Amino acid sequence: MALDIIRLREEYDGPHHLLITSDGVNLFLRKWEPKTETPRQSAILILHGLTAYSGPYYMIAEPLAERGFKVYGLDLRGHGLSDGNRGDCPSEERFVKDICETIKFVR
Repeated sequence: MALDIIRLREEYDGPHHLLITSDGVNLFLRKWEPKTETPRQSAILILHGLTAYSGPYYMIAEPLAERGFKVYGLDLRGHGLSDGNRGDCPSEERFVKDICETIKFVR
């Protein structure tokens, strides 16, 4: 399964970033760049629900980018194109750390 995720990640051609967490896991972030001449200073981080991934949130992200926001969609650990056991969250503490580390990057 891990090799499939790596292959799919390599084939993904949209704007993205791989964030390496403090425990060495790659988290996949989709990026939508601002589409205005004067981008806003704010960034928006989209978090998906259980058993989901960030891809379908383009319907929200694209209009926000058109209004000048830099938008990121995080594939949580074990979801989408991020590393980890599929659908797994090792602990509540790790879940919170992943999100906090992502927020620090997005700022």
